[in-house]
Parts: sequence; structure tokens; C-alpha cells
Amino acid sequence: MRNVSGTVLYNGNMYRNDFARVIGYVDQIDEFLPSTNYTVIDHLTFIGELRLPSHLNKVQRKKQIHNIMSLFGLFYCSNAPLFLCSGGERKRVNLCSELLNTPSLLLIDEGTSGKEDI
Repeated sequence: MRNVSGTVLYNGNMYRNDFARVIGYVDQIDEFLPSTNYTVIDHLTFIGELRLPSHLNKVQRKKQIHNIMSLFGLFYCSNAPLFLCSGGERKRVNLCSELLNTPSLLLIDEGTSGKEDI
């Protein structure tokens, strides 16, 4: 490999250490914690606790999670174990996980391939 050098710019500004906060990535493979009882709402609540800003209280975090679930039509399966959800539902849960952080840029690896109900 050749020597590579350069500058990473985002909106015309130099790369910052908090770059991960402004970019989201949804992998092609939907992977979740291996638990038979882990539901859609459990997953999004867990991700919200990790990724949402610390200045938001519990009610504000719950509201943001409910807003994103509503946007993606996931309320009907919110208490369903993830392993019972369809491929499209799991993909939407992954999208919601990344969008909770409201990134400026979202990278999606094959967001619709093989998913009939997205």
C-alpha cells in the first residue's frame, strides 16, 4: 500500500474527535444482543441510554425513542422479541438505533436488499 495522506473535512471543517456523533452507519447484517426475551423497545431503550445526550432526562429519552418508533411504524411490534421480527422490521430497528443520535449523515449498507417489508 502506498503512503496516504490528506485532510478529512466535514461541512468544510476539520475532522473532530466527535465525528462519530455526526455520522451513523447501518450494517447490512442486522445483529442484536443474543437473548430470546430482548424486544424492540428493550433494544431501542438500551441504545438510547448509550447514545442519547446525557442532559436528556428519562422522560425526554423515552419521548425521542417513541418518536422514532412512530416514524418507522414499529409500535405494533414494540414488545415482540427481536428474533420473531421480520427482516424489514429488524432493518428498521437498526435504522432507528442510528437515527436516535440524529446524525447529519447516515451510511446504509444495502438498506433494502432482501427486505420485502421495508
